[in-house]
Amino acid sequence: MEPHVQRPGSRLGRGSDSNRMRGNACYCGSIAARFGSGPESEGLIESVRSGDGARIVVARAGFALAMQTPLGSDGSRQAFQNLLRKECPNPAIAMSHSHNGWVDMMLAIGIPGAVLYLVVLLDFAIRGYRLLERNGAGNGWALVLLVLAAFWIVRGVTDSVFRDHMLEMQGFMLAFALVASRNYVANRRAMSQRLMLA
Repeated sequence: MEPHVQRPGSRLGRGSDSNRMRGNACYCGSIAARFGSGPESEGLIESVRSGDGARIVVARAGFALAMQTPLGSDGSRQAFQNLLRKECPNPAIAMSHSHNGWVDMMLAIGIPGAVLYLVVLLDFAIRGYRLLERNGAGNGWALVLLVLAAFWIVRGVTDSVFRDHMLEMQGFMLAFALVASRNYVANRRAMSQRLMLA
């Protein structure tokens, strides 16, 4: 069976060999171009599929899909899977998400939506930093705000953490830390005013 020809404008490589790949399996075009569809490419694909290399391949495929759909797809948590299956009905590495929260967010709500969420997280981190700068390390909630916002920005690169209840938990904890850190500042001012009056 001849390898599938890539769709015009598609960045994801495809190929199949019904005898060797058991059906119409898609795999990375660079592997197919370099090794063909023989045993060497099968071994390479299997080693990627069974190890952590699959995460990298899937994240790269997700990024390529995000560049093809810069305004996102359907806003669902299955955006990666839906877009991948349009490109390749039976992928060799089948995962429900790209294992990269930022890529998944770009696929669901587009690059502008992901940038907006990044700006929100950066705003929380900056507010936490400024509160720490003004009030010192005594404001533990400002430290929580800074570290938590920075943590979610970095953690989004290593796994798909911007999904459903995780977004709710992030929003609740960041908002709580912001309010608590501002209350710390207000309570400290009130205490110093009472001491000045006494």
